[in-house]
Amino acid sequence: GAALMESEWRTSWFTKRALPLWEKHLVPLGPFSSYLEVGVSEGQSMLWAAEYLLKPDAKIVGIDWYRPSRQKFASNVEFVGDVKTRALRNLKPLMDSGRLRLLDNDSRTAWSQLTIDRRGFALVYIDGSHRACDAIVDMCLAWEMLEPLGVMCVDDLHLNSERRRSAEPKVAEAVAAF
Repeated sequence: GAALMESEWRTSWFTKRALPLWEKHLVPLGPFSSYLEVGVSEGQSMLWAAEYLLKPDAKIVGIDWYRPSRQKFASNVEFVGDVKTRALRNLKPLMDSGRLRLLDNDSRTAWSQLTIDRRGFALVYIDGSHRACDAIVDMCLAWEMLEPLGVMCVDDLHLNSERRRSAEPKVAEAVAAF
């Protein structure tokens, strides 16, 4: 769609990794009436979901903490600010339409800010901190907000042990435990 074509991306991780899976597994299940995304980054997956997975009037909530974290961008505050600037520019059409509520906070705090129904999302996408302990918390809290017969997707199952301390659980292990 037009919003995707006019947007600016620093990375194309979504089109390389997630998009083929979403086209195969999520498109046949849609369109969805509501969407929650944890880990919005530049907004590429959210814009694609709005265009191809969601009903035109679907409510959308995004959670992302646009601050340096200890595992990602820790020494590069300018990069994080740049990501937020691009996200706001890329997601402007959704925000201007009133469909998108973007919460700029860590997910644990953002969950408490949500004032919608506890089972208010038909589709949830978890792609937050990339740490197993955060992913399992996000999955548990999202589960409580998932509509009956809703769908929850979790990213970062591919992250290998080289990117993490050897003793730290991986997101794939958190998903298996969930």
